[in-house]
Amino acid sequence: MTTDEALRFLAEHQPMPDTEGATEQQLRQLAAVLKHFQTHCDERCIPLLLNIFGEGDGHGVYPMVGRVIRRFPESVVVSHLRNGLSSPRRSVREWSAEIALSYHHECLIEPLIDLAMCEDQTLREISMFALSRYEAGTVVPLLNAARERPMDKNIRQEIDDLITKLSSSR
Repeated sequence: MTTDEALRFLAEHQPMPDTEGATEQQLRQLAAVLKHFQTHCDERCIPLLLNIFGEGDGHGVYPMVGRVIRRFPESVVVSHLRNGLSSPRRSVREWSAEIALSYHHECLIEPLIDLAMCEDQTLREISMFALSRYEAGTVVPLLNAARERPMDKNIRQEIDDLITKLSSSR
């Protein structure tokens, strides 16, 4: 497989079908593409990989995407990751939040806060865990400002709990 073939596959599968609808051939091909980019790093694959996710886990193939992404320097990844965290597709936001656990860049904080305030419990939990790994002095003021936005009282309580946890760890 060449890099151009791998990039073409990714471009043609934005996103992959949901796990239940993905064919074995598509998943094998995606696994081959991921293997290719593990040994042939090419920054052009990053935005394509971050938008590949259909709903589900790709029968175990999707976690490999994070391993490929983490091979690239943070400076190359974070702008694409920020876009993934703000994607209109839930699956892209979820996997991007999972991958964001490996990065601690200030440009990711705002989209992680937005996810921490969403109605989707899974997205909320992943993003709050990611935020809990940042320095309190960086995140707490932004979380306090975010508290002023309209939100469900239970979500507000979760935000307050995160603020308390971060503040006590100073």
